[in-house]
Amino acid sequence: TTMGLGAGQLMDPTTHTQTTQISRIMGDLVVLCFLFINGHHVLIYAASGLCGQIIPGSFVLGDNTVEVMIQQSGQIFSFATIISSPVIVALLLTQLVLGILTKFVQQVNVFIISYPITIGIGMFLLVILMPSFVQLSNRYLLSIEDTVVTILEDARRVSPPVGNSP
Repeated sequence: TTMGLGAGQLMDPTTHTQTTQISRIMGDLVVLCFLFINGHHVLIYAASGLCGQIIPGSFVLGDNTVEVMIQQSGQIFSFATIISSPVIVALLLTQLVLGILTKFVQQVNVFIISYPITIGIGMFLLVILMPSFVQLSNRYLLSIEDTVVTILEDARRVSPPVGNSP
């Protein structure tokens, strides 16, 4: 929204909320990265553990699971900060320069020139930063396997063994 693309928002059919085009593009890119690194195989493998080793309904959040969930929640915010900070800083500097330009040259209509400049700089930075976004997404998604293994080990400890019914 800092780039000025918040003016044209789309209705997201999955969440029934308005989202910007950039957030939809980034979300679709993360889904593609997830599929390319075979993340769906990891989740299917983890879900298959529920068939025989873990009895549905017997899973209780253990210490390891809670710790992993808190750690993953923190990683989401640090990931978002790492991705958005270069664009936000560049656009803040752009607005600062345009504000100084308006102060010195008062005949310039800043509203007419700031919108295309802001969008152009934001899109240019997004294109330049796209490889690092894909690399960070891959690194984050590759850590899912360790997270799933930790949660499954915690679930195995809590659930009773299969076949021992009273």
